[in-house]
Amino acid sequence: ELTLDELLHAMEAEDCSNAPVLLKEESATQSKVPLIEEITSTEMPEKLSTPVYEIITVKDANKNPLKIELRIELPKVSSVSECDLSISKDDIIIEVPEKYKLQLELPELVDEETTTAVFHKGKRVLFISASCQARSL
Repeated sequence: ELTLDELLHAMEAEDCSNAPVLLKEESATQSKVPLIEEITSTEMPEKLSTPVYEIITVKDANKNPLKIELRIELPKVSSVSECDLSISKDDIIIEVPEKYKLQLELPELVDEETTTAVFHKGKRVLFISASCQARSL
């Protein structure tokens, strides 16, 4: 019969493919990388930049707002399908995952049902036109 020490020395002399599973697991567990990597939610917004934009309020002869026109430069965008656009009566949010985020309070209340958005691929510019809501007297 062999003692434990003699058995281990005999195994070291051979290729360790027949080593007891417990001995292999013990050495492997010490070098394991954690399965779950923790990230903070503050990492994502830092990567997003605010695109260059221009907002114009078009008014009628009586200085009443007719519509709001918004021009947004998106040089890193190649297709409108990359953009997430959300419009409410008083604000607009444009998000391009991992590239841009723009949230604007609109200077006038708009009719979100009649708002149009057109993306010009060549210029990489998004044009948004929103009709202003009629003011109640």
